[in-house]
Amino acid sequence: MTTSTPPALSLADVIAARRRLATGLRLTPCLIAPSLSEIVGMEIWLKRDDLQRTGSFKERGARHALLCLSPAQRAAGVVAASAGNHALGLAYHGAQLGVRVTVVMPAHAPAVKVNRARGLGAAVVLHGENFEQAHAHAEHLAAATGATLVHPFDDLNVIAGQGTMALEILEQVPHADTLVVPVGGGGLLAGVLTVVKALRPDVRVIAVEPANAAGFVAAYLHGGPAPAALASTLADGLAVSRVGALTFALAAPLVDDVVTVTEAELAAAIALLARRGGVVAEGAGAAAFAAVLAGKVSARAAVLPICGRNIDARVHERVVAAHPDTPPAAPPPHATPEAIFHVISENGFRGGCACGDTLSWADCPAASSQPPDADFHVKSEKWVSGAVARGDALSWVDCPRRSVPTTPSHLSLIK
Repeated sequence: MTTSTPPALSLADVIAARRRLATGLRLTPCLIAPSLSEIVGMEIWLKRDDLQRTGSFKERGARHALLCLSPAQRAAGVVAASAGNHALGLAYHGAQLGVRVTVVMPAHAPAVKVNRARGLGAAVVLHGENFEQAHAHAEHLAAATGATLVHPFDDLNVIAGQGTMALEILEQVPHADTLVVPVGGGGLLAGVLTVVKALRPDVRVIAVEPANAAGFVAAYLHGGPAPAALASTLADGLAVSRVGALTFALAAPLVDDVVTVTEAELAAAIALLARRGGVVAEGAGAAAFAAVLAGKVSARAAVLPICGRNIDARVHERVVAAHPDTPPAAPPPHATPEAIFHVISENGFRGGCACGDTLSWADCPAASSQPPDADFHVKSEKWVSGAVARGDALSWVDCPRRSVPTTPSHLSLIK
């Protein structure tokens, strides 16, 4: 995979954003979670951005983008498309700063986010079946009204604002060796990586996204942003089929690994965060813990952003009730390192997790019949390689091993 020259965003830009945001945002705590740490066998710290005034980290980028507007742009107002949390951040801080805000949400956006955005003073337009259709309508409204379009992730001012979270994390948990960052459009991931790899390049940054909206994985496989198939997901805040061009260019050369989580894994994480951590998290806010709980991330001390709490109360109640207060059993030990096998077929992206030395079709959840051939992309902590299998199983010996250490470039998958 090759990427173009990253856009200009530096550590200095994020530090400047932090100065601008000093009086308008809460400095959220980063707290150790003893019960969760015991369950997963590593030190778990929760960065509680769900405690921002509108319940998510999106306030960082939204307020910073508003602060960077010219007087004329402020007078004309702003328009944005959002799955919900960016809309809430803009609505709240727009009211604080005297900027008129119009937000376009997908028609099936969670009612809790729609009602709160309206309650905060934003004009809310429901349009389209997904974020991409809502964004296209937001572009039309901006052109028609002269308002400034504030993209929820593919905007350097927004990315710089999101990156301020990493500055806080490195100060709050200086011994952390791993950050697990949810990724939808990639704004938070790009901002965090800009900071971490400048100040602490030894700290691993792992991106996590829902398997039902694996836009970052799709971008890796295609060498740049490309549409991924979308299916219903508890992590509606991450339900973006195509990552941003700016965010991908910034994040792709720096990220240490990318993993996906299933709906069952997201649900288990939401329930355990509530039962054992005392945290009400939406699906996107639980995604980082879902990856750790599923055994897809290893660390000594990991920081997990709880990046949002805006989940419908009935959905949260149903998810928690369906999951008893019992963590899933750890996978049995194997001689071969645990790996995530990503299976690309004519039927679209599928994923399976194998802890042994082979992966069979039965390990891969498929929406339809088993495809005749597939490319197996194998990722482990030691190396990355790929092979084409035409039978019903792939073993490690089928993959040409490469002497590739764990570096940011190790995600250059073979197609």
